[in-house]
Amino acid sequence: MKILEQLNFASGLPALEYKKTTFIADSHFGIEAYLKNNGLNMNRDKENVKRLNEFSNEFNSKKLVVIGDFKHGTSGFEKGEKGIIFEYLRELNYEEIIVTKGNHDSKIEELLDLEPRLKIEKPEGKIINDIGIFHGHAVPDKKVLEQKLVFLGHNHPALKEETGKIKCWVHGKRVNGNYFLLFPAFSSLAQGFPINSIQKASELMGPFFKQENVDYEQMKINTINGIGLGFLKNILSVKPKKVSEADY
Repeated sequence: MKILEQLNFASGLPALEYKKTTFIADSHFGIEAYLKNNGLNMNRDKENVKRLNEFSNEFNSKKLVVIGDFKHGTSGFEKGEKGIIFEYLRELNYEEIIVTKGNHDSKIEELLDLEPRLKIEKPEGKIINDIGIFHGHAVPDKKVLEQKLVFLGHNHPALKEETGKIKCWVHGKRVNGNYFLLFPAFSSLAQGFPINSIQKASELMGPFFKQENVDYEQMKINTINGIGLGFLKNILSVKPKKVSEADY
């Protein structure tokens, strides 16, 4: 698909640029508060945000689109989460930050009064630069799905291998002839789902994969840098993992 060739993938970072807009998914800003409240002290991921800004500057990208799960708390905000989120927001060098709501973005509207750059879109998605954008936990809007290419997140794809998991991009054809691109999680603290543990697309989470009839035989894998690894079906499989929507 020609439009995939127009996407600029960041080096070593789960982000891409298209038409002077930067796209990421599953940033889970504030996850450090959740971990701290559960006895784990983790530092904020300042390096990834710094690299994201530098990547965007290469293309003069002033707009950041977060494809759901901008924040981490699923029932509002964790204790201390808002403060951490605002630290991230201060460091993000964009004139506009658009979030299509994910399942972790409960009460995210509380941030709007204090952050004028932030715009919140419904979970059903939005069309941006002729691409359908939605997180993936809710049924997407019909017009969003009609786009030739759709971006989504939610599943945190990663390749499982002997030494651990490697985040990756997943893309391919839908039965209707259109295409999709599944984003890896931007957060370095968010777990990854072993994409090479599935045998059919419907084993992934969300109604898009359950109902859209994505062609498993045509699903392909790319490294974080955008290098193609071929068809998912040809990659060494691992033991299937049971996944819960609540985990993502």
